[in-house]
Amino acid sequence: MFESLQAPAADPIFAVNACFRADMSPRKLDLCVGVYRDDHGSTPVMRAVRDAENVLAHRSGSKAYLGLSGNDTFNTAISGLVLGDLAAVDNLTTIQTIAGTGALRILFELVHLANPGSTVWLSDPAYANHAPVARAAGLSVARYEYLNDSGQADPDLVACQLRNARRGDVMLLQASGHNPSGADMTMDLWRSLAEVVSETGAVPLVDAAYLGLGDSLETDAAGLRYMACHAETMMIAVSCSKTFGLYRDRTGAAMVLGPRPATIRPALQQIARSLYSMPPDHGATIVAEIMGSADLFQSWEEELAAMRQRIRTNRESLALALQEVTQTDHYDRIQQHKGMFSMLPLTPAQMLQLRTDHSIYGTDDGRVNIAGIRTNEIHRIAESIHQVTRL
Repeated sequence: MFESLQAPAADPIFAVNACFRADMSPRKLDLCVGVYRDDHGSTPVMRAVRDAENVLAHRSGSKAYLGLSGNDTFNTAISGLVLGDLAAVDNLTTIQTIAGTGALRILFELVHLANPGSTVWLSDPAYANHAPVARAAGLSVARYEYLNDSGQADPDLVACQLRNARRGDVMLLQASGHNPSGADMTMDLWRSLAEVVSETGAVPLVDAAYLGLGDSLETDAAGLRYMACHAETMMIAVSCSKTFGLYRDRTGAAMVLGPRPATIRPALQQIARSLYSMPPDHGATIVAEIMGSADLFQSWEEELAAMRQRIRTNRESLALALQEVTQTDHYDRIQQHKGMFSMLPLTPAQMLQLRTDHSIYGTDDGRVNIAGIRTNEIHRIAESIHQVTRL
């Protein structure tokens, strides 16, 4: 049966991670996989998550099925967190999904069901899994250049290219902490793209995976909320992996704002039924518990702010170290970026040399996880980057 089956190309992130695991160097450093780490190199369970789990462990309950939309308390809570007061509108449909990736797949499937000829417009660079998930749902993919020479989002270039989108196409935008570049869109660009959406009839799909890890929850969601106020139809894929540290609990949500919610909800449920039937409840119940408790919510917000500040400090320290080592401002973009990631202005060959000669692991396109850096490694990282770029 499988004689003609060919192995697919390796995922660029997990291929590098496999090399990391095989590296026997005691100094190896994983800046590839996108998880938050503290200064000891650990990914801790957030206090509010741990406390919520303790509450849930002592509460009598059931493991019975919840239904195709998942945990409705979670759906209401996460909608409010992402959209604020806009979550109270009648034309919002939210279902729980298997993390942010599951939300993307379900929304792409919905697009294919409604408009099989739709093209998904992705930023270049884009998160490595965006295109495979879109194509797996039967959609075609187009790219729009995203960065200028300084490593920042280019508002004129982005808006100009996206005017080539057709009615029914999908513009995939990232709410904050752009993966892989760290270069977020300005509010002016969000406003421009809202006009582009109105002019072209394209539908924005906002990937909200890193809310609260850039500037603040409110600021990180501001562009998304502006678009929600101005787009006739809009989709949102939400991940709780980073914001709540629920990586392996696979907790997310798919949202659709727009007309015909009475049709949208059963369509989403039918897609979920055919893919995985219904999502796991543990992570969703934790988020619902945190959002429903003033004490737990405050604890979560405080720890999220501390994580955000650590990432910001890492950015400032690494940019300063690179400035001192190289005697240039070539890497100042790192300090200006937001969220967990930045892209080093290195070639794939230089990134390979960084791995082979220095056991520092980022992806071939230069992406490094700023949230994975330990303070005592910053100078070594800067020196290593300088060495591979001098040769």
